[in-house]
Amino acid sequence: MTLALIVAFTAMQAPIAALSEDQIVIERTKLNPPALKTTVGERVTFVNRSGRTVHVDFIGDGGRHRVFQVPSEIWAIFHRPGLHLYEVHFSDPKRATLRGTVEAVEDPSGRMDPHTCDSLTVMGECIER
Repeated sequence: MTLALIVAFTAMQAPIAALSEDQIVIERTKLNPPALKTTVGERVTFVNRSGRTVHVDFIGDGGRHRVFQVPSEIWAIFHRPGLHLYEVHFSDPKRATLRGTVEAVEDPSGRMDPHTCDSLTVMGECIER
């Protein structure tokens, strides 16, 4: 009986774990959260709930800009530990630019990121090698 309860509890937790990906919600006046901490190699989804067309601008080394339109959502994987800056620009120039950060930390279990991309992957495309 105890084993059956453990198995049932574990099965119920699996869908919850699958939904625990890191997510940043873009709203009309704010980012939620404005600063996100994630693990190197994990997927971060940017969800546009502003009701407007927005662009996410990932600011790379040396101030390089990589801009992506976000109709509803995009995802990114940060392959290098450290603080990664980004800005959200609205199609309406009257709206303020929103600024946020993603801090990517090494996996505490020691798991290595298996990707060959050195810095950032957006929607499956390596942006920096």
